[in-house]
Amino acid sequence: MKIAVIGGGAIGLLVSAYLADHAQVTLYTRRKEQADQVREHGITLKRKKNVKKVKVDAKVLRLDEAFVHYELIVVAVKQYSIKDIIPYLMKAPKHTSVLFLQNGMSHVTLAKRLPQRTIYLGVVEHGAMKETDDVVTHSGVGITRVALFKGGDLISFQRFHSDVFAFMQENDWYEMLIQKLVVNAVINPLTALYRVNNGEIIHNSYFYKTAKAVFNELHAVLRLKDPTAYWNRVVDVCEKTAQNHSSMRKDLQQQRKTEVESILGYILEEAAKRQINTPIIHFVYNGILGLEDSGSEGR
Repeated sequence: MKIAVIGGGAIGLLVSAYLADHAQVTLYTRRKEQADQVREHGITLKRKKNVKKVKVDAKVLRLDEAFVHYELIVVAVKQYSIKDIIPYLMKAPKHTSVLFLQNGMSHVTLAKRLPQRTIYLGVVEHGAMKETDDVVTHSGVGITRVALFKGGDLISFQRFHSDVFAFMQENDWYEMLIQKLVVNAVINPLTALYRVNNGEIIHNSYFYKTAKAVFNELHAVLRLKDPTAYWNRVVDVCEKTAQNHSSMRKDLQQQRKTEVESILGYILEEAAKRQINTPIIHFVYNGILGLEDSGSEGR
């Protein structure tokens, strides 16, 4: 099976390295330097004390790329880069399946425009850190959840399953994305704002109160079916990734654009539609944008 992975960030590298055990993978990157590095040296995958070098092909994403040779295209770029990728996917064959792996919900509307007959949405619950262009650390083992969004279910993702990189196929794509959105909306912005590891959000009583206040506003906007189960999931993720830095905190540390628009921005849009007041989420949202604008976390 031939798979194209678009995105040379932490998740793109991680997914490419593990899928390469089961398929012929080509990683598409924005920069020629990274493509050359991966093509020449492969991807170095680190997990605990284990270090593995994985052979993966790599190419620069060009305007004339049509993805004609692939059965599956995995889109592993940040949410705010999806709009730049859509023109490439519009030219890809209709019979090629597409899998989106993003935080937030903004990509759902864009996915509806694609001509491909089969589209999947997924969420990655692994911890990953990109060290260099060709080195990625698997910092937390989790699950990659995948749900059919459109068309016929052509691919069994269980074929890519391993003990440390498990796949689970879900029936309800919306519920799957909302579960991840709630976790991200509580943990990512608060850890970035307070500059703490994930575990501090529940272990520090003051941070905990803010987290619960954010969650309560999320519940009001999203009308969560089982709020206790959702909150327990947030706590569970904080416990399991207690020493990890959230992706949003890492983005601020490296003075990169965050995904706050696709996470809290989406919540605020939904709140406005339903005329629900969300003062805490507004405060956190503006705080992240302020840090992003000033680059203060990286100083």
